[in-house]
Amino acid sequence: MTFTQNDSTEYENYEETILKEDLQKLGQIDQYAIKVISLEKDTTRQIELLKLWTQRDLHFSISSNFAWKIICKAAGQKLGIPEPVSSDVEIDITEDSMVWGEILMYQSWNLISALPKVGKSALVIGIAGAVLNNKSTFLNLPIHYKFDNLIIVGNDQSYKQWGKLFLREKLCTKNNNKITIDPRIALWAQGSGIQLDEEGIARIVEECKRRPNCLLLIDTLRSVTSQMGLDENKTEISAPIRRIQDATAELNVTGIILHHTTKSVYGGNAVIASSGSAAIPAAFDQTILMNWLKAVSDQSTQTDKRIAISCMGRGVSSTIVAELADNKWISHGDGEEAIRAEKISELEDNLQGRQGDVYDRLIQSWETNTKMSTIDIANALNLTANKALRTLKALERKGLIVQDGVAPRTNEKGRPIALFRPTKGDMNTGCFNDFNDFNDNKTIKIHKTPTFPPPLREEVPINLEVQRKVDNGDWQNGWIISDTTDLHAIKISRMGSPHICIHDCKWMIDLRPCKNN
Repeated sequence: MTFTQNDSTEYENYEETILKEDLQKLGQIDQYAIKVISLEKDTTRQIELLKLWTQRDLHFSISSNFAWKIICKAAGQKLGIPEPVSSDVEIDITEDSMVWGEILMYQSWNLISALPKVGKSALVIGIAGAVLNNKSTFLNLPIHYKFDNLIIVGNDQSYKQWGKLFLREKLCTKNNNKITIDPRIALWAQGSGIQLDEEGIARIVEECKRRPNCLLLIDTLRSVTSQMGLDENKTEISAPIRRIQDATAELNVTGIILHHTTKSVYGGNAVIASSGSAAIPAAFDQTILMNWLKAVSDQSTQTDKRIAISCMGRGVSSTIVAELADNKWISHGDGEEAIRAEKISELEDNLQGRQGDVYDRLIQSWETNTKMSTIDIANALNLTANKALRTLKALERKGLIVQDGVAPRTNEKGRPIALFRPTKGDMNTGCFNDFNDFNDNKTIKIHKTPTFPPPLREEVPINLEVQRKVDNGDWQNGWIISDTTDLHAIKISRMGSPHICIHDCKWMIDLRPCKNN
Protein backbone atom coordinates (compact mmCIF):
# COMPACT_ATOMS: atom_id res chain seq x y z
CA MET A 1 0.00 0.00 0.00
CA THR A 2 1.27 3.39 -0.99
CA PHE A 3 0.47 6.61 0.90
CA THR A 4 -0.04 9.76 -1.13
CA GLN A 5 0.34 13.40 -0.22
CA ASN A 6 -3.43 13.62 0.14
CA ASP A 7 -3.41 10.78 2.68
CA SER A 8 -0.85 12.64 4.79
CA THR A 9 -2.84 15.87 4.67
CA GLU A 10 -6.04 14.07 5.71
CA TYR A 11 -4.24 12.45 8.69
CA GLU A 12 -2.90 15.82 9.87
CA ASN A 13 -6.39 17.30 9.65
CA TYR A 14 -7.73 14.36 11.63
CA GLU A 15 -5.11 14.87 14.39
CA GLU A 16 -5.95 18.57 14.58
CA THR A 17 -9.65 17.78 14.91
CA ILE A 18 -9.01 15.29 17.72
CA LEU A 19 -6.75 17.76 19.51
CA LYS A 20 -9.40 20.47 19.37
CA GLU A 21 -11.98 18.04 20.78
CA ASP A 22 -9.63 17.07 23.65
CA LEU A 23 -8.92 20.72 24.46
CA GLN A 24 -12.65 21.38 24.47
CA LYS A 25 -13.18 18.51 26.95
CA LEU A 26 -10.45 19.84 29.24
CA GLY A 27 -12.09 23.25 29.14
CA GLN A 28 -15.40 21.65 30.11
CA ILE A 29 -13.70 19.87 33.05
CA ASP A 30 -12.22 23.17 34.22
CA GLN A 31 -15.62 24.88 34.07
CA TYR A 32 -17.38 22.07 35.91
CA ALA A 33 -14.69 22.09 38.63
CA ILE A 34 -15.49 25.76 39.33
CA LYS A 35 -19.16 24.82 39.83
CA VAL A 36 -18.18 21.91 42.09
CA ILE A 37 -16.11 23.98 44.53
CA SER A 38 -18.81 26.63 44.74
CA LEU A 39 -21.42 24.06 45.84
CA GLU A 40 -19.36 21.48 47.74
CA LYS A 41 -16.81 22.35 50.45
CA ASP A 42 -15.53 18.88 51.28
CA THR A 43 -12.33 18.09 49.38
CA THR A 44 -12.97 14.38 49.03
CA ARG A 45 -16.46 14.92 47.64
CA GLN A 46 -15.17 17.56 45.21
CA ILE A 47 -12.77 15.04 43.73
CA GLU A 48 -15.42 12.30 43.48
CA LEU A 49 -18.00 14.65 41.93
CA LEU A 50 -15.56 15.69 39.22
CA LYS A 51 -14.66 12.07 38.48
CA LEU A 52 -18.35 11.05 38.29
CA TRP A 53 -19.27 13.90 35.95
CA THR A 54 -16.35 13.21 33.65
CA GLN A 55 -17.26 9.53 33.44
CA ARG A 56 -20.96 10.22 32.83
CA ASP A 57 -20.88 13.24 30.54
CA LEU A 58 -17.56 12.96 28.75
CA HIS A 59 -17.37 9.15 28.70
CA PHE A 60 -13.81 8.77 30.00
CA SER A 61 -12.18 8.35 33.41
CA ILE A 62 -9.73 10.57 35.25
CA SER A 63 -7.59 9.69 38.26
CA SER A 64 -8.06 11.15 41.74
CA ASN A 65 -4.69 12.84 41.43
CA PHE A 66 -5.65 14.54 38.16
CA ALA A 67 -9.04 15.54 39.60
CA TRP A 68 -7.33 17.09 42.60
CA LYS A 69 -5.06 19.17 40.36
CA ILE A 70 -8.10 20.45 38.46
CA ILE A 71 -9.84 21.30 41.76
CA CYS A 72 -6.79 23.24 42.95
CA LYS A 73 -6.66 25.10 39.63
CA ALA A 74 -10.34 25.96 39.88
CA ALA A 75 -9.93 27.25 43.42
CA GLY A 76 -7.14 29.51 42.23
CA GLN A 77 -9.31 30.84 39.42
CA LYS A 78 -12.20 31.49 41.78
CA LEU A 79 -10.14 33.32 44.37
CA GLY A 80 -8.12 35.25 41.84
CA ILE A 81 -4.43 36.12 41.95
CA PRO A 82 -3.53 39.12 44.13
CA GLU A 83 -1.40 42.02 43.03
CA PRO A 84 2.34 41.53 43.53
CA VAL A 85 4.03 43.25 46.47
CA SER A 86 5.86 46.40 45.45
CA SER A 87 7.60 49.37 47.07
CA ASP A 88 4.40 50.50 48.79
CA VAL A 89 4.45 47.46 51.13
CA GLU A 90 7.02 46.74 53.84
CA ILE A 91 8.17 43.14 54.27
CA ASP A 92 8.88 41.85 57.78
CA ILE A 93 12.27 40.08 57.89
CA THR A 94 12.43 39.55 61.65
CA GLU A 95 14.39 36.42 62.55
CA ASP A 96 12.28 33.35 63.27
CA SER A 97 11.53 32.96 66.97
CA MET A 98 11.79 29.71 68.92
CA VAL A 99 9.67 28.21 71.67
CA TRP A 100 12.16 25.64 72.89
CA GLY A 101 15.91 25.72 72.31
CA GLU A 102 16.67 25.79 68.63
CA ILE A 103 14.21 22.98 67.94
CA LEU A 104 10.57 24.10 68.15
CA MET A 105 9.68 27.22 66.17
CA TYR A 106 7.25 29.83 67.50
CA GLN A 107 4.19 30.85 65.45
CA SER A 108 5.35 28.60 62.63
CA TRP A 109 4.48 25.06 61.56
CA ASN A 110 6.57 22.17 62.88
CA LEU A 111 6.53 18.54 61.71
CA ILE A 112 7.58 15.90 64.26
CA SER A 113 8.22 12.46 62.76
CA ALA A 114 8.96 9.23 64.61
CA LEU A 115 8.14 5.56 64.73
CA PRO A 116 5.03 4.70 66.77
CA LYS A 117 5.56 4.64 70.58
CA VAL A 118 8.81 6.62 70.53
CA GLY A 119 7.18 9.44 72.48
CA LYS A 120 6.08 12.19 70.08
CA SER A 121 2.95 13.13 72.04
CA ALA A 122 4.73 12.84 75.37
CA LEU A 123 7.48 15.19 74.24
CA VAL A 124 5.07 17.87 73.02
CA ILE A 125 3.03 17.69 76.23
CA GLY A 126 6.31 17.92 78.16
CA ILE A 127 7.17 21.13 76.30
CA ALA A 128 3.63 22.44 76.81
CA GLY A 129 3.84 21.68 80.51
CA ALA A 130 7.09 23.61 80.81
CA VAL A 131 5.63 26.62 78.97
CA LEU A 132 2.22 26.73 80.66
CA ASN A 133 3.78 26.19 84.10
CA ASN A 134 6.16 29.13 83.47
CA LYS A 135 9.38 27.11 83.55
CA SER A 136 12.47 28.63 82.02
CA THR A 137 13.89 25.40 80.60
CA PHE A 138 12.89 21.93 79.40
CA LEU A 139 15.49 19.18 79.04
CA ASN A 140 18.14 21.80 79.81
CA LEU A 141 17.15 23.86 76.75
CA PRO A 142 15.74 27.35 77.28
CA ILE A 143 12.11 28.30 76.80
CA HIS A 144 12.21 31.46 74.66
CA TYR A 145 8.75 32.53 73.47
CA LYS A 146 5.66 31.26 75.27
CA PHE A 147 2.19 30.36 74.04
CA ASP A 148 -0.85 30.94 76.26
CA ASN A 149 -3.14 28.07 75.28
CA LEU A 150 -2.98 24.48 74.04
CA ILE A 151 -5.39 22.98 71.48
CA ILE A 152 -5.05 19.28 70.72
CA VAL A 153 -6.59 17.45 67.78
CA GLY A 154 -5.58 14.10 69.18
CA ASN A 155 -7.37 11.34 67.30
CA ASP A 156 -4.51 8.90 67.89
CA GLN A 157 -5.11 8.57 71.66
CA SER A 158 -8.04 8.17 74.01
CA TYR A 159 -9.05 10.80 76.54
CA LYS A 160 -7.62 8.57 79.28
CA GLN A 161 -4.21 8.37 77.55
CA TRP A 162 -4.10 12.14 77.09
CA GLY A 163 -5.15 12.55 80.71
CA LYS A 164 -2.14 10.55 81.91
CA LEU A 165 0.18 12.84 79.95
CA PHE A 166 -1.49 15.92 81.46
CA LEU A 167 -1.15 14.44 84.94
CA ARG A 168 2.60 13.87 84.54
CA GLU A 169 3.16 17.44 83.36
CA LYS A 170 0.88 18.98 86.02
CA LEU A 171 -1.64 20.25 83.50
CA CYS A 172 -4.69 19.00 85.37
CA THR A 173 -6.17 18.54 88.82
CA LYS A 174 -6.83 15.05 90.17
CA ASN A 175 -9.77 13.85 92.24
CA ASN A 176 -9.51 10.12 93.03
CA ASN A 177 -9.30 8.40 89.62
CA LYS A 178 -10.55 11.36 87.61
CA ILE A 179 -8.89 14.53 86.37
CA THR A 180 -9.99 17.98 85.25
CA ILE A 181 -7.70 19.44 82.59
CA ASP A 182 -6.21 22.91 82.76
CA PRO A 183 -8.72 25.54 81.48
CA ARG A 184 -6.12 26.69 78.95
CA ILE A 185 -6.40 23.34 77.15
CA ALA A 186 -8.95 22.23 74.55
CA LEU A 187 -8.87 18.55 73.57
CA TRP A 188 -10.37 16.42 70.80
CA ALA A 189 -9.39 12.80 71.36
CA GLN A 190 -9.98 9.38 69.82
CA GLY A 191 -13.62 8.98 68.82
CA SER A 192 -14.26 12.67 68.14
CA GLY A 193 -14.17 12.03 64.39
CA ILE A 194 -12.64 15.41 63.60
CA GLN A 195 -10.88 15.58 60.21
CA LEU A 196 -8.98 18.26 58.31
CA ASP A 197 -11.90 18.70 55.97
CA GLU A 198 -13.83 21.94 55.55
CA GLU A 199 -15.98 21.37 58.65
CA GLY A 200 -13.07 20.26 60.83
CA ILE A 201 -10.80 23.14 59.83
CA ALA A 202 -13.61 25.64 60.47
CA ARG A 203 -14.10 24.22 63.97
CA ILE A 204 -10.36 24.30 64.72
CA VAL A 205 -10.10 27.89 63.52
CA GLU A 206 -13.03 28.83 65.76
CA GLU A 207 -11.20 27.33 68.76
CA CYS A 208 -7.95 29.11 67.83
CA LYS A 209 -9.82 32.42 67.84
CA ARG A 210 -11.22 31.64 71.31
CA ARG A 211 -7.74 30.73 72.55
CA PRO A 212 -5.26 33.21 71.01
CA ASN A 213 -1.51 32.62 70.93
CA CYS A 214 -2.06 28.88 71.10
CA LEU A 215 -0.04 25.77 70.44
CA LEU A 216 -2.09 23.68 68.00
CA LEU A 217 -1.09 20.00 68.16
CA ILE A 218 -2.44 17.59 65.52
CA ASP A 219 -1.81 13.93 66.38
CA THR A 220 -1.40 12.40 63.82
CA LEU A 221 -1.60 13.48 60.17
CA ARG A 222 -2.86 10.04 59.19
CA SER A 223 -5.62 10.06 61.80
CA VAL A 224 -7.05 13.44 60.71
CA THR A 225 -7.07 12.57 56.99
CA SER A 226 -8.04 8.88 57.16
CA GLN A 227 -11.70 9.54 56.24
CA MET A 228 -10.94 11.95 53.40
CA GLY A 229 -9.86 9.39 50.81
CA LEU A 230 -6.44 10.97 50.30
CA ASP A 231 -3.39 8.93 49.36
CA GLU A 232 -0.48 9.66 51.73
CA ASN A 233 1.97 8.70 49.01
CA LYS A 234 0.71 11.38 46.62
CA THR A 235 1.03 15.13 46.70
CA GLU A 236 -2.70 15.47 47.39
CA ILE A 237 -1.97 14.72 51.07
CA SER A 238 -0.40 18.16 51.40
CA ALA A 239 -3.72 19.88 50.59
CA PRO A 240 -5.30 19.66 54.09
CA ILE A 241 -1.96 20.70 55.62
CA ARG A 242 -1.83 23.81 53.46
CA ARG A 243 -5.50 24.56 54.18
CA ILE A 244 -5.13 24.48 57.98
CA GLN A 245 -1.99 26.57 57.64
CA ASP A 246 -3.75 29.14 55.45
CA ALA A 247 -6.83 29.18 57.68
CA THR A 248 -4.75 29.97 60.79
CA ALA A 249 -2.21 32.25 59.11
CA GLU A 250 -3.53 35.42 60.75
CA LEU A 251 -4.08 33.85 64.19
CA ASN A 252 -0.42 33.59 65.36
CA VAL A 253 -0.69 29.84 65.85
CA THR A 254 2.30 27.68 66.75
CA GLY A 255 1.48 24.50 64.84
CA ILE A 256 2.74 20.96 65.36
CA ILE A 257 1.68 17.97 63.29
CA LEU A 258 2.85 14.52 64.38
CA HIS A 259 3.66 12.03 61.66
CA HIS A 260 4.97 8.48 61.43
CA THR A 261 8.25 7.42 59.87
CA THR A 262 8.53 4.33 57.75
CA LYS A 263 11.50 2.95 59.64
CA SER A 264 14.19 3.89 62.12
CA VAL A 265 16.61 6.31 60.44
CA TYR A 266 19.78 6.26 62.52
CA GLY A 267 21.19 9.78 62.78
CA GLY A 268 18.97 10.95 59.91
CA ASN A 269 16.42 13.71 59.62
CA ALA A 270 12.64 14.08 59.36
CA VAL A 271 12.72 15.11 55.70
CA ILE A 272 14.21 11.75 54.75
CA ALA A 273 12.44 9.69 57.39
CA SER A 274 8.83 10.85 56.94
CA SER A 275 6.54 8.29 55.40
CA GLY A 276 4.47 9.10 52.33
CA SER A 277 4.95 11.90 49.84
CA ALA A 278 7.87 14.33 50.02
CA ALA A 279 5.21 17.05 49.88
CA ILE A 280 4.54 16.44 53.59
CA PRO A 281 7.85 17.71 55.06
CA ALA A 282 8.02 20.34 52.30
CA ALA A 283 4.92 22.00 53.78
CA PHE A 284 6.61 22.81 57.11
CA ASP A 285 8.95 25.49 58.41
CA GLN A 286 10.71 23.07 60.76
CA THR A 287 11.07 19.29 60.61
CA ILE A 288 11.94 17.35 63.76
CA LEU A 289 12.92 13.69 63.95
CA MET A 290 12.64 11.55 67.08
CA ASN A 291 14.53 8.30 66.85
CA TRP A 292 15.79 5.63 69.22
CA LEU A 293 19.44 6.39 69.85
CA LYS A 294 20.24 2.70 69.72
CA ALA A 295 17.64 0.96 67.60
CA VAL A 296 17.12 -2.82 67.84
CA SER A 297 15.88 -5.38 65.35
CA ASP A 298 12.18 -6.01 64.88
CA GLN A 299 12.36 -9.19 66.95
CA SER A 300 14.04 -7.54 69.95
CA THR A 301 12.66 -5.49 72.82
CA GLN A 302 13.67 -1.83 72.90
CA THR A 303 15.45 -1.70 76.26
CA ASP A 304 17.53 1.42 75.62
CA LYS A 305 14.95 4.21 75.88
CA ARG A 306 17.25 7.12 74.95
CA ILE A 307 15.82 9.22 72.14
CA ALA A 308 17.76 11.38 69.68
CA ILE A 309 15.80 14.54 68.84
CA SER A 310 17.13 16.36 65.77
CA CYS A 311 15.76 19.13 63.62
CA MET A 312 16.33 20.94 60.39
CA GLY A 313 14.49 23.73 58.63
CA ARG A 314 14.50 27.47 58.77
CA GLY A 315 15.92 27.41 62.29
CA VAL A 316 19.42 26.32 63.35
CA SER A 317 20.01 22.57 63.09
CA SER A 318 20.21 21.02 66.54
CA THR A 319 20.29 17.57 68.15
CA ILE A 320 19.81 16.45 71.76
CA VAL A 321 19.40 13.11 73.51
CA ALA A 322 16.62 12.66 76.05
CA GLU A 323 14.83 9.86 77.88
CA LEU A 324 11.49 9.40 79.59
CA ALA A 325 12.50 7.51 82.74
CA ASP A 326 10.74 7.08 86.09
CA ASN A 327 7.79 9.11 84.73
CA LYS A 328 9.90 12.19 83.98
CA TRP A 329 12.00 13.54 81.14
CA ILE A 330 15.79 13.61 81.59
CA SER A 331 18.47 15.04 79.33
CA HIS A 332 21.56 13.20 78.19
CA GLY A 333 23.13 16.24 76.59
CA ASP A 334 24.32 16.98 73.08
CA GLY A 335 22.95 14.61 70.52
CA GLU A 336 25.71 14.80 67.93
CA GLU A 337 28.24 13.54 70.45
CA ALA A 338 25.95 10.76 71.62
CA ILE A 339 25.15 9.62 68.09
CA ARG A 340 28.86 9.61 67.26
CA ALA A 341 29.60 7.57 70.38
CA GLU A 342 26.95 5.00 69.49
CA LYS A 343 28.27 4.71 65.94
CA ILE A 344 31.78 4.17 67.29
CA SER A 345 30.48 1.53 69.70
CA GLU A 346 28.70 -0.26 66.86
CA LEU A 347 31.83 -0.21 64.70
CA GLU A 348 33.90 -1.52 67.60
CA ASP A 349 31.54 -4.46 68.07
CA ASN A 350 31.87 -5.42 64.40
CA LEU A 351 35.68 -5.36 64.20
CA GLN A 352 37.29 -8.67 63.37
CA GLY A 353 40.72 -10.12 62.67
CA ARG A 354 43.72 -7.83 62.30
CA GLN A 355 41.67 -4.64 62.60
CA GLY A 356 40.31 -5.81 65.94
CA ASP A 357 43.80 -6.69 67.19
CA VAL A 358 45.28 -3.35 66.15
CA TYR A 359 42.38 -1.40 67.63
CA ASP A 360 42.64 -3.29 70.92
CA ARG A 361 46.35 -2.53 71.07
CA LEU A 362 45.71 1.17 70.47
CA ILE A 363 43.14 1.19 73.26
CA GLN A 364 45.55 -0.45 75.70
CA SER A 365 48.19 2.11 74.83
CA TRP A 366 45.78 5.03 75.08
CA GLU A 367 44.79 3.99 78.60
CA THR A 368 48.22 5.33 79.55
CA ASN A 369 47.80 8.38 77.31
CA THR A 370 50.25 6.90 74.82
CA LYS A 371 49.90 7.18 71.05
CA MET A 372 51.27 4.54 68.72
CA SER A 373 53.01 4.67 65.36
CA THR A 374 53.00 2.21 62.49
CA ILE A 375 56.33 0.87 63.75
CA ASP A 376 54.95 0.41 67.28
CA ILE A 377 51.96 -1.55 65.94
CA ALA A 378 54.14 -3.66 63.65
CA ASN A 379 56.51 -4.57 66.48
CA ALA A 380 53.73 -5.22 69.00
CA LEU A 381 51.72 -7.52 66.72
CA ASN A 382 54.51 -8.99 64.60
CA LEU A 383 53.29 -7.38 61.40
CA THR A 384 55.06 -5.88 58.43
CA ALA A 385 55.09 -2.09 58.35
CA ASN A 386 52.87 -2.10 55.23
CA LYS A 387 50.22 -4.32 56.84
CA ALA A 388 50.27 -2.21 59.99
CA LEU A 389 49.86 0.98 57.96
CA ARG A 390 46.99 -0.43 55.84
CA THR A 391 45.18 -1.57 58.97
CA LEU A 392 45.62 1.81 60.67
CA LYS A 393 44.33 3.62 57.59
CA ALA A 394 41.30 1.30 57.41
CA LEU A 395 40.48 2.07 61.05
CA GLU A 396 40.95 5.76 60.34
CA ARG A 397 38.47 5.62 57.42
CA LYS A 398 35.92 4.03 59.75
CA GLY A 399 36.37 6.92 62.14
CA LEU A 400 37.65 4.75 64.99
CA ILE A 401 41.13 6.27 65.17
CA VAL A 402 42.74 9.55 64.24
CA GLN A 403 46.25 10.66 63.46
CA ASP A 404 47.39 12.90 66.29
CA GLY A 405 50.85 14.39 65.86
CA VAL A 406 54.11 12.91 64.69
CA ALA A 407 57.15 11.42 66.36
CA PRO A 408 60.59 12.92 65.75
CA ARG A 409 62.61 11.73 62.73
CA THR A 410 64.90 8.79 63.41
CA ASN A 411 67.54 10.48 61.27
CA GLU A 412 68.00 13.65 59.23
CA LYS A 413 66.76 12.02 56.03
CA GLY A 414 63.91 10.17 57.63
CA ARG A 415 60.31 11.33 57.48
CA PRO A 416 58.30 12.17 60.63
CA ILE A 417 56.44 9.16 61.98
CA ALA A 418 52.66 9.57 62.29
CA LEU A 419 51.10 8.80 65.67
CA PHE A 420 47.60 7.40 66.13
CA ARG A 421 45.09 7.19 68.94
CA PRO A 422 41.45 6.07 69.30
CA THR A 423 38.85 8.63 68.28
CA LYS A 424 37.18 8.67 71.66
CA GLY A 425 39.26 9.99 74.50
CA ASP A 426 41.17 13.12 75.38
CA MET A 427 44.79 13.57 76.39
CA ASN A 428 43.82 16.24 78.85
CA THR A 429 41.36 14.12 80.78
CA GLY A 430 43.62 11.13 81.10
CA CYS A 431 40.60 8.98 80.52
CA PHE A 432 39.94 6.69 77.60
CA ASN A 433 36.14 6.77 77.47
CA ASP A 434 34.72 10.27 77.35
CA PHE A 435 31.24 9.07 76.51
CA ASN A 436 30.28 7.58 79.83
CA ASP A 437 27.39 9.98 80.09
CA PHE A 438 25.71 8.01 77.35
CA ASN A 439 26.32 4.49 78.66
CA ASP A 440 23.71 2.15 80.07
CA ASN A 441 24.32 3.33 83.61
CA LYS A 442 23.60 6.95 82.62
CA THR A 443 26.45 8.27 84.75
CA ILE A 444 27.86 11.69 84.01
CA LYS A 445 31.61 12.05 84.31
CA ILE A 446 32.76 15.44 85.59
CA HIS A 447 36.39 16.35 85.06
CA LYS A 448 37.65 18.64 87.79
CA THR A 449 40.62 20.92 87.39
CA PRO A 450 43.14 19.90 90.09
CA THR A 451 44.80 22.42 92.34
CA PHE A 452 48.56 22.19 92.66
CA PRO A 453 50.86 22.98 95.57
CA PRO A 454 53.53 25.71 95.32
CA PRO A 455 56.48 25.04 92.98
CA LEU A 456 58.92 22.40 94.18
CA ARG A 457 62.56 23.22 94.70
CA GLU A 458 63.79 19.63 94.39
CA GLU A 459 66.21 18.79 91.59
CA VAL A 460 65.20 15.89 89.32
CA PRO A 461 67.87 14.67 86.88
CA ILE A 462 67.26 14.13 83.17
CA ASN A 463 67.05 10.45 82.04
CA LEU A 464 66.01 9.34 85.53
CA GLU A 465 64.01 6.13 85.38
CA VAL A 466 60.56 6.74 86.92
CA GLN A 467 57.19 5.18 87.56
CA ARG A 468 53.96 6.80 86.30
CA LYS A 469 50.64 6.58 88.09
CA VAL A 470 47.85 5.32 85.78
CA ASP A 471 44.08 5.74 86.07
CA ASN A 472 43.45 2.68 88.26
CA GLY A 473 45.99 3.88 90.86
CA ASP A 474 48.76 1.46 89.88
CA TRP A 475 52.34 2.59 89.21
CA GLN A 476 53.72 1.81 85.77
CA ASN A 477 57.42 1.28 85.01
CA GLY A 478 59.19 1.92 81.73
CA TRP A 479 59.50 5.73 81.66
CA ILE A 480 62.40 8.18 81.86
CA ILE A 481 62.56 11.92 82.56
CA SER A 482 63.21 14.03 79.43
CA ASP A 483 62.39 17.59 80.64
CA THR A 484 62.22 18.97 84.20
CA THR A 485 61.99 22.71 83.56
CA ASP A 486 58.81 22.73 85.67
CA LEU A 487 58.30 19.94 88.22
CA HIS A 488 54.56 20.30 87.82
CA ALA A 489 54.83 19.91 84.03
CA ILE A 490 57.47 17.23 83.59
CA LYS A 491 57.93 15.56 80.24
CA ILE A 492 58.58 11.82 80.22
CA SER A 493 59.40 9.41 77.39
CA ARG A 494 58.84 5.68 76.94
CA MET A 495 62.05 3.66 77.43
CA GLY A 496 63.11 2.24 74.08
CA SER A 497 60.55 4.44 72.22
CA PRO A 498 61.66 8.05 72.78
CA HIS A 499 59.05 9.37 70.32
CA ILE A 500 56.29 8.31 72.74
CA CYS A 501 56.02 11.20 75.20
CA ILE A 502 53.67 12.43 77.92
CA HIS A 503 53.64 16.05 79.04
CA ASP A 504 52.55 17.88 82.19
CA CYS A 505 53.31 15.17 84.72
CA LYS A 506 53.70 16.25 88.38
CA TRP A 507 56.62 15.12 90.51
CA MET A 508 55.65 12.94 93.48
CA ILE A 509 51.98 13.21 92.49
CA ASP A 510 51.73 11.12 89.34
CA LEU A 511 55.49 10.54 88.96
CA ARG A 512 57.98 8.97 91.35
CA PRO A 513 61.43 7.39 91.13
CA CYS A 514 61.62 3.68 90.45
CA LYS A 515 62.18 1.68 93.60
CA ASN A 516 65.57 0.50 92.41
CA ASN A 517 66.81 4.12 92.05
